[in-house]
Amino acid sequence: MPGHTICLFKRLLRGLLALTLAVVLALTLSPAMAASITAGGDAIMQCDATLEGEIVAGDADKLRAFAKTNGWERAFAGSGDTENIKTLCLNSRGGNFLEGIEIGFVLGGIGMRTAVGPDRTCESACALAFMYGTFRAFEDIIKPERRLHPRGKLGFHAPGLVVPQGDYTETAVNDAYRVAIQSIEKLAQMRGMGGSMFPQDLFLTILGTPPEDMRYVRTVQDAAAWNIEVFPVAEPQTNRQTAIRNACVNAQSMTAGTGSNLTLSADTKLVESVERDGRIIKVTTVPTFYIEGAFECRLSLDPNSAQRSHLGKAEYLGADDLTAAALYRSHLFPSDTPIKDLPTQPRLSDAQLFEALAGTRPMPGSVTTTAEDPPAARTSIGPTPLIPATEADEARLALDRAARREIQRRLTLLDFDTGGIDGDLGANSRAALRQWQQASGLPVSGFLNAAQHARLIADSREVYDRWQAAERAKPKKRRVKVCQRGPLGVLINCRMEWR
Repeated sequence: MPGHTICLFKRLLRGLLALTLAVVLALTLSPAMAASITAGGDAIMQCDATLEGEIVAGDADKLRAFAKTNGWERAFAGSGDTENIKTLCLNSRGGNFLEGIEIGFVLGGIGMRTAVGPDRTCESACALAFMYGTFRAFEDIIKPERRLHPRGKLGFHAPGLVVPQGDYTETAVNDAYRVAIQSIEKLAQMRGMGGSMFPQDLFLTILGTPPEDMRYVRTVQDAAAWNIEVFPVAEPQTNRQTAIRNACVNAQSMTAGTGSNLTLSADTKLVESVERDGRIIKVTTVPTFYIEGAFECRLSLDPNSAQRSHLGKAEYLGADDLTAAALYRSHLFPSDTPIKDLPTQPRLSDAQLFEALAGTRPMPGSVTTTAEDPPAARTSIGPTPLIPATEADEARLALDRAARREIQRRLTLLDFDTGGIDGDLGANSRAALRQWQQASGLPVSGFLNAAQHARLIADSREVYDRWQAAERAKPKKRRVKVCQRGPLGVLINCRMEWR
């Protein structure tokens, strides 16, 4: 029996033994409250809807009905454009394992991104649903689409025997054991979705984590190995070749499960070539990575690709066709970096960051002399010059009236007068944007790009959250009929008003 098969068998056996021995008691005697599903959510994570609370039987049907009511049918997915797919944000400590997987089936059937926002938690059954965040490309090819904020918590563990408190009869225990075994079966089916969707390392980690414990996504390597995008993430303050080395090592974790131990020195020549074809950029290294360190790593930026939500892709030339992996901004950091320590306010667009990786502009911050840096970048430099946002950049954000009203509201709360909150970014709103950009040390243009939009949301989070809380506390207005009383007591001049 091959060594990896023996290892897998042992871990499966340990997982089943943990299931047999662990009895997780219900925390209350009353029936569990179902999770709530509401429209909207955290602006940074671009939530179209948010699921919160304990996951119980029936929540998958609730999500299915919510999606249908809002027109989120599968026909909307598969367009080949991740900029338009819907995002379900999750905030739940878990609940019914099988229902969490059923929620995942709904998400996968539609083709929705999943996300866990800042200071939000997704554990146990919720984490399983999270892993079904998918993007359906052309020809119904399924790719992962799941985002975890650096301050979010995502945790996994094995299913346990959930026995109602006080009911320890043979029937109750047998029923609980049957549900636990069904959960194992469903997990195995998830593993059958493919390595990029549900990596084997994660499958074994879940089975090896006792039900009373929790294994969280802690480091850049955890997220990379389990194909989870940490978002948003700014640029690393490092030199070009170190960033490239980190990217190739972390992307390798997705496909081969192990990273390279390559140590870089000032004399190391890592980049073999840089290719350009219009807006497409390809950076290729010398043979240093993947199995036995014998393959070239290629990082590619392709603005025309379907999955434009990622920074790009990484592949290992000559290995096989299955080595291509998504490239995320977090991959540019060392593997052991805690995700909670990642910077969250990007200053460069994806194209600008790839220009830095290609060596045609300096990396952010100070750059040390290396064999890979172009002559102009060999000496220490100041902060990287930023390019002003353009009208085209803002158009790509696809801001609807509600999003434009929110921008005006956030600017106003920061004491930049937009002249009103009407969803029309006119002259006064543009002037307020320019004032905010100048005060924030950003290039002044009066338009927003994705990085600046995220910066505005982060800068105004505290005051905006206070405003929302105050609005929720206000008495709800209702429409009433208001009339004057005329001669003989007849009501006249009636109208409807909100009071």
